[in-house]
Amino acid sequence: MQRRRENQVEIAAAYQWQKFAEDAGLSLKTAAVDLGERTSVRLIAEQTGIQANREAIAAEALQDVKLLVHEGRATDTSARQPDTEWLDRYWRLAGEISRSDFQALWGRVLARKITGTADIGARTLDFVSTLSRSEARLIERLAACVCYVQDPEDWAFIHSLPNGFPKNTPNEVINNKLAMMTVDLRDPNLGSLGIYHEEGFAHSTYIKIVDGKARISIAGKQFEISSSSGKWPGDYEGYCHLGSGHGVSQLGRELLALIDVQPNNEYLEVLVAGLVNLGLRLDPATQTI
Repeated sequence: MQRRRENQVEIAAAYQWQKFAEDAGLSLKTAAVDLGERTSVRLIAEQTGIQANREAIAAEALQDVKLLVHEGRATDTSARQPDTEWLDRYWRLAGEISRSDFQALWGRVLARKITGTADIGARTLDFVSTLSRSEARLIERLAACVCYVQDPEDWAFIHSLPNGFPKNTPNEVINNKLAMMTVDLRDPNLGSLGIYHEEGFAHSTYIKIVDGKARISIAGKQFEISSSSGKWPGDYEGYCHLGSGHGVSQLGRELLALIDVQPNNEYLEVLVAGLVNLGLRLDPATQTI
């Protein structure tokens, strides 16, 4: 039985080899082919695979464009033509992507580039082409926790709420929880990839208070922070100190723009509990950022 299966595999492989050879216009009078013929067959096989990868990615890109338009995230449906150098680099790298999950990611790269939903630079293309599955999972987890502030513009992964509390207060417990649940998202795991600014664990996030509210986006979902007492932590000329953690680099921002996730519920619940300890509350936004 085992030998029969092996024979079937060998027959299938031989048939495929014959098809590639015939496509190349090579003679199959004998089983032996010279080195030049072997090289030609191999090159055709490689080019066929590259073309198939590109076609699969183009199909993924089309689906993502339709989704972006349907969700109202791409209001301009006329395609923006990326520059020739960017496109050459994109298709050269895309031809090597054979895994379906990564083909979907590459489809989003093209879709968001041409719809103006995200601006993906050449460096990010190179980075995505070498991304491993474990790294992709880490970045996806990070996307569910990253906060965006418009004024002053800031992308940050916050994992420590404002200090200034006595020992054993609830916020010390909160910060310990934040630290434990996000330990895999800190340096050196993502920092070594260039996802964070080189400042390390020294990034503070401030939000401008407008009409008694501070607006923030977490994993793309928009919220409003309000103070029950009118007092804000670290209030400095109308800006609230939200917390500290890691600032997200330009490379990190471009990568996060490719990922559609919901906020991490566990992270959000702990963050809300910490804000309550500061006399603040977090509600879904009534206005968009």
